[in-house]
This record gives sequence, structure tokens and C-alpha cells, in this order.
Amino acid sequence: MISYLNELLKYRDKWIGLTKGGLSEIIEPPKTDEDTSWAGYVTNKSLYKRIFESNPNSMIITPSETVRRRLLEKYPEIEPARAITIYDAKGMEWETIIMYNMFTDYESYFLDMISENGNAKKSTIHRMTFNKYYVGCTRSTKSFVIIEENEKIFDSNSPIYKTLLSSFAPIYKAEQVDTYILEDNTFDAWYKEALQNLDNDNPATFEHALMHARRLAKTEEDIRLIKELIEGNPETLERYGFNYLAEGEYDLARSAFIKCNKTTKKHGPYILLATILGGRNISDDHLREFLRHSEIINKYPEVLPKLMKQTAFKARLKRIQIRLFGKEGE
Repeated sequence: MISYLNELLKYRDKWIGLTKGGLSEIIEPPKTDEDTSWAGYVTNKSLYKRIFESNPNSMIITPSETVRRRLLEKYPEIEPARAITIYDAKGMEWETIIMYNMFTDYESYFLDMISENGNAKKSTIHRMTFNKYYVGCTRSTKSFVIIEENEKIFDSNSPIYKTLLSSFAPIYKAEQVDTYILEDNTFDAWYKEALQNLDNDNPATFEHALMHARRLAKTEEDIRLIKELIEGNPETLERYGFNYLAEGEYDLARSAFIKCNKTTKKHGPYILLATILGGRNISDDHLREFLRHSEIINKYPEVLPKLMKQTAFKARLKRIQIRLFGKEGE
């Protein structure tokens, strides 16, 4: 396949860490500050409005005028001047680029370019499509955000996700918008983000947050916390786990306990506690394990209402009811 993308695929290990600065090391990437390079995709549609209204030095880029008109009709809160096409963006730069529906509207072309079917060989339309993507990537000097109305693009089994987007950080909560895009650039914010992503399947997300925390570390205490986060000091992580548990930061508590458990093998019940309190489902095996620890349930009675809503717990109650009263509940 004679195209830019074909050349990129030859160097996949190099360019998989796509940053807001563009496709590094391959096609004359722009010079950017690597300490602030960042790219992400949005998985929570409730955040669209917040992102569209992000810092004033940001621009929403669409692959065509047709897509731009659809965008402005769907989200009337967007100022028309803040949404332009790829063609109008050439030669210009903004701190934050929000690329809208690039893959949704050109999915078949990208699938052709990724596959070995030869459909994109020497194709002008495919080359132009990839050039649009490249131009969009390289308009940003700080952060690059992808928004797709077709959420299947970000499915872990999607060829486009696996080939082009797997190293991007997922944006799924308001705090990430504040930290990444609106620049809550503090050590505490990035340290929390790193801790949150300790157990993330995408290591690039953790590494990115850790990089910023390291950049903003000013005191010996900050440096010590980073070192212990990297090394997984169990005492520090345990302390943070219980502190976050008390503050209701259940995902952070869960991440701290998971990392701690890898060393000590004794925080499994607290991982399950934080998982349930955070509204996540656990398996029947994990439920059985958790129910053995009545002392934890007594200490954290707020888990009971959420425990009773667990799918595994309700299934267990149903089985008991059938045994006692028969299938009809008689």
C-alpha cells in the first residue's frame, strides 16, 4: 500500500506513542515540548460540552464542511468561529485541537489502509484521508483530543483503535478534563491521575501522568512519593488506600490497594470493598471471598446497600429463594 500510513505501519513501535505534537519521528513532525505532549479520546459523551467550551486557545477541527455543519447543529453552544475544517486549519496552530468525527465519517477508508486487502493501494482518496488526519494531529502545540460519535471506534477490539489509538489516554471523567485540557497543572492533580491509572491496561496513561507529576515535583516529599509510586512501597500505598477510602475516592483507593496487594498479597478484601463502593460489579467468586470478611463489612456498613445491588449477590439470593420456595416462589 503506497501511502503515508503504510510508511507509518513499518515504524509502528516508534509512532504508537502519538502525542499532541503529531506523528513523531516519521513525517517531519513539528517541534513540541515533550514534557507536555498528550493525546486522548473521549469515552463519556456527557463531557462533550465541557470539552467544547475548554480553554480559549483551542480549536475544533472537522474533516469536512458537511461534518462541521452537523456538529454546529448538534451542539449549538459551540461558537461557529471555534469549529473549522481541516482545509481551513492548514498552516495554523492552537494549544488544544479537538478533532471531531474523523474516523466516524471515514471509517471504511481507514480500515482499508490498516488492512492487507490492497484496496488503498495507490488510492488518491485514501492518501487524502490520511493527510487530513495528519494535518489535524499537527495543528496542536499542547493537547490533541479525539471525539467520535461512533463509540465503537474506541472498542478494544476495533482495528482502528488497536492500530491507531491504543496509546491514547481515555477521558471519562470531569477531573481529567480539568487536569489535561483546562490545565489543573499541579503536582497533586497529576499524582492522583497516576495513582488512578496504576492498574490501567494502557500503561501510556500512567506513564504520561507520572511524567507530569515528576515535572511538577518541587519538594523532597513530592520526589519521595513519586519514587514510592514507581517502586510500589506498600506502606505508603496502604496509607493512601485507606485515606482515599475515607474520602470516598473509591477508584483511587482501589488502584492503591491493587498496587499494594502485588507486594503484600493481603489487601484483596479491600480491593473488593473499594470496587463495590465505586459501583463496579464483582464476580460470584469474588463475592464469596468478600463475604468471608464480616469484620470489613461491619467497619464499612455503607457497603451493604451497594452489595445488595451487585449482580452476583442478587443471583445468589434468587438461588436461595428457589431452594426454599420453588421456582414460582410459592
